[in-house]
Amino acid sequence: MSCGAAARLHRHRSTVAFSPNPQRPRRSAPSALTLGQDSRQRPARLRGMCGEPVMKLEASAQPPPLRTERRGPSAYFLFWVLLAIAAAGYLVVVATKPELVLARLSPAEQQVRDPTVVERRTAELADELMVLRRWLTDLQRDFAETRASVMQQANAERALAERVASIEDRLVTREHKTEPAKGEPSKAEPPSPDRAGGTKSNVSLGTEQVLKAMAGASAERRAEPPAAPVPPSAPKAVARESAPREAAKTAPIATGAIAPPAAPVAFGAAKVTQPPPGRTLGIELSGGESLEALRLGWEQLTRQHAQVLAGLSPRYRTALQGEEQPLRLVAGPFASQADANRACAQLRSKQVACRVGAYTGNAL
Repeated sequence: MSCGAAARLHRHRSTVAFSPNPQRPRRSAPSALTLGQDSRQRPARLRGMCGEPVMKLEASAQPPPLRTERRGPSAYFLFWVLLAIAAAGYLVVVATKPELVLARLSPAEQQVRDPTVVERRTAELADELMVLRRWLTDLQRDFAETRASVMQQANAERALAERVASIEDRLVTREHKTEPAKGEPSKAEPPSPDRAGGTKSNVSLGTEQVLKAMAGASAERRAEPPAAPVPPSAPKAVARESAPREAAKTAPIATGAIAPPAAPVAFGAAKVTQPPPGRTLGIELSGGESLEALRLGWEQLTRQHAQVLAGLSPRYRTALQGEEQPLRLVAGPFASQADANRACAQLRSKQVACRVGAYTGNAL
């Protein structure tokens, strides 16, 4: 083989080894040991045949080395370097000459840094805080008073409802007791002479009407508050009006067995027995604007001081000249002045206003 053919063959093999053909399937690259052995053996053979020019061809067939370009510092790195230098310069200026930095501040910021202004602001804030605390205390006190008044009103309404229920029960009980009393015959009525179906005499009819009139008057007196004692002339007028009216309506019937009486039996005027005159002692407890206020006050006092007020009855009277409230609550009666003074002293020891006086007025 000539030297030219050997060189071309060697160049072709080098090109195939370092530049793969895209049209042909890629072959596995020879190992470094194989290439080294070929490169050592191949120049020896070619050197014997062609001499020096073959070595130049082999050297020219080797691939060129990769070039690495060296670049300078990037802009991002330079930016951070400049920023660090500026920060260091600012810190040096603040440490060496702080007046330059203070001169750059606004007047408001300079006032904030002034100790006098800071003290004045602190005092103002302390005053405002005291005002807020006082306002909060007043608000809490008002809330407590409102809550207490609401609870007191609720208790008063509950007590009033209980009192109304008890009054209704008493009225129903009195009605049940009054109806049998009205239906029962009078014990003072004489036996009728005509037991076989005869009518009653004028005497029995007149007595029954008088008793009915007196029972009706007593029921009305119980239903209404006793403002004043009943005059003694009222039963007399009732008896006089009812007796002639019944006598006119009912005529005597003549029977064959017993002759009717010649004239009806006349009853005398009714007498009302009054207690002997005397001054009954009581204690004045409190006053009020209305009867409901007095009733509520009496119920509260009886619950709190049941031992002192047990067995006493409440009354009310109108206020005298110089007293503020129009109605006064009176409790009694007491057997003696000593008992009244003792009860009043016990109530005063428990911070309850009390004074001894006359047991007068209307029933509460």
